[in-house]
Amino acid sequence: DFIFWRGEIWLYWRQGRIADNYRQLMVRRSADLIHWDQAKVLWAYEGAATRYCSPAFVPEDNKVYAWFVNASDYTLHLFEVRNGEIPIYITRCNFVLPLKRRLWHIDVAKLSNGEYWALACDREGDLWFARSMDRVNWNVHYPPVLKPKKNSWDCKRIHRATFAVYRGKLWFGMVHVI
Repeated sequence: DFIFWRGEIWLYWRQGRIADNYRQLMVRRSADLIHWDQAKVLWAYEGAATRYCSPAFVPEDNKVYAWFVNASDYTLHLFEVRNGEIPIYITRCNFVLPLKRRLWHIDVAKLSNGEYWALACDREGDLWFARSMDRVNWNVHYPPVLKPKKNSWDCKRIHRATFAVYRGKLWFGMVHVI
């Protein structure tokens, strides 16, 4: 996930090994998208029952907030990331997909009116839209905004979507599994 904060681009990603469930949350920063500082490990865990994935970061004034999906039970969790580098757990979010679907990947943005929007993929491959006023309680809209279609570019499942609101328009992209 990319954010623009404190006059720099911050790139966050998760990496690791599947064999032993070792994961790291990483960050790098750049002022010009050409020259980057050294990658820094912000958080690492191994073999834990909680498998946080798909981080989505939102800068707000002097803070950064991050949402992670727990891949063990498909729940959404909110963190404050102090100084952009120290994840502090806040709470489990009220984010429930309809039809007993299982949350998988998410992206979040804050609009100028203070509302938060999210695009969330489920394990079955559908893409859902949700809104929140407080970062924690989410209203997931039904039906999904996009469903994979047989014999189409997205025929298996939508894996992770990302978006931005720019000049009153929604811009988005996604990764799909073939």
